[in-house]
Amino acid sequence: MYDSVPGAAERAAVTIRLRLGDLARAGLIADAEAVHARIRVADTLAGALMDAEYVQESVFERVDVKAAVYSQIDGVIGQNTIVGSSSSGIPASEFTEHVACRARCLVAHPVNPPYLIPVVELVPAPWTAPSTVQRARALMEQAGQAPVEMTREAEASFSTGCKACC
Repeated sequence: MYDSVPGAAERAAVTIRLRLGDLARAGLIADAEAVHARIRVADTLAGALMDAEYVQESVFERVDVKAAVYSQIDGVIGQNTIVGSSSSGIPASEFTEHVACRARCLVAHPVNPPYLIPVVELVPAPWTAPSTVQRARALMEQAGQAPVEMTREAEASFSTGCKACC
């Protein structure tokens, strides 16, 4: 786990530990400490993404911010790493066109909270490779999620302005 804001990832790790305890007390997970032990805070983006099979980007819902982060990710990920965006309103085509890894990028938008509502929307950009969607689906299923796969980005027809997946 990485955050560019100093101390934010460490604070998130504390919050995650508390939420995992809540989940264990509610009987939703068996061993909170075992789950928390799999979370590592990295000092750099490169350190966080080293040897990653899958990356979940969850930055502000602004095209310029997402595009800049994808440029950074593109420079440090492996040749097979998939990058999913939590975007709920911006299609991946608006922030991934410029990166070399764009065939491995898609929107992977989880419904929140994902540990209670295990649904994740998978929305490919026009250049997302079919194998990327298949691999993302398999990874989400392994994580206990129920992927809902869209065939393409679609323009929304209602007032919220959602363009990525509706």
